[in-house]
Amino acid sequence: MRTLIALIVALGLFAQVALAQGQVWFVSNGLEFGHFDTLQGAVDAAGDGDLIVVRRGHYAPFTIDNKSLIVAAEFPESVWVETVLGNAITIKNLSAARSTVVSDINVFKFGADAVSGVLLIDNQG
Repeated sequence: MRTLIALIVALGLFAQVALAQGQVWFVSNGLEFGHFDTLQGAVDAAGDGDLIVVRRGHYAPFTIDNKSLIVAAEFPESVWVETVLGNAITIKNLSAARSTVVSDINVFKFGADAVSGVLLIDNQG
């Protein structure tokens, strides 16, 4: 049942991107195919309406700055963003017309200087 729900959510995310006519980017830090090996690299290259599919693995923190994106794990519970210092995921400066979706990304904070899992700053959207 959980797999079915994850599939329905994924299809909904893909449908949103198809309607927005965005591009699909793959991130992989392993042996699987990926356009990028870091989430930040994919976010920097992506444009509004793009989908970033993250393949299983552990990734460094990343920041989304004023972009409408969907960042989704390829498989639920298979992607971890780890931080020792600061925030794992930062979403900032979204205008009222923009939105960002982050789906099935787990956050792991360790160390005394890890601040938060997800930080939202100056967003209107």
